[in-house]
Amino acid sequence: MTPQLPFPRHTNWPHVPMGTTEEEHRLTWAISTNLTSMDAFSNNFFAALQLFDECEERGKPFEFANRPWKLIYWQGIALRDGAMSAYHLLKTYEALRALLKRCSFIDAAIDQTALKETGKLLRATFPRIEAVRHTLSHAGEFTSTPEQIAQHAIDGPAQAPGINLEAGSQQNHITVYAGRSYTGSYEGKLVGYELSIETYLAVTQFQDSLANALAPMETLFPGHPQPEN
Repeated sequence: MTPQLPFPRHTNWPHVPMGTTEEEHRLTWAISTNLTSMDAFSNNFFAALQLFDECEERGKPFEFANRPWKLIYWQGIALRDGAMSAYHLLKTYEALRALLKRCSFIDAAIDQTALKETGKLLRATFPRIEAVRHTLSHAGEFTSTPEQIAQHAIDGPAQAPGINLEAGSQQNHITVYAGRSYTGSYEGKLVGYELSIETYLAVTQFQDSLANALAPMETLFPGHPQPEN
């Protein structure tokens, strides 16, 4: 079962200074909204993990081959929603970075190196999550024409959880759910992610690290540069 962790979780985000101009007010409001959205997407990811684990627990009395199909399909729902939540989390982080660059009085105050490192952590946890998202959101399109089928086919040798293609073999568009892993094929390559407590804890580490990187903006007076030490 999923460990008992605070849910929903609320990151200790620093207070966002409002600024003094109308444009700064618009930007800082958007920054605050993005921080709130990150909590929503990380909680969605954890909810997907809880759903997966609940299905796993309910399936324990059965041999795997005899598990109720609804539990297997529900775990597929959890894996798909977890991938979408991870994708939205990354996109929200990227939007935040862009907003900070537009809000120069905040951007000048925060630790840019630490901010960049938080993004690396999220990317390392969900490599190629955009491609993972495409395999799920456009699955019907990927098999809609001979050209699409060829574009997203996989040539062996290729290995991933639940996949073992030998050299010389080929498989059309792949969407494989194997345990906690999802793997899909995108433009001739395998992409995937894992829905696990380890990936969720990496998400919370990302959020806490991001909050620490942004913390210096609390020292700002609205619309004024960071006070000198």
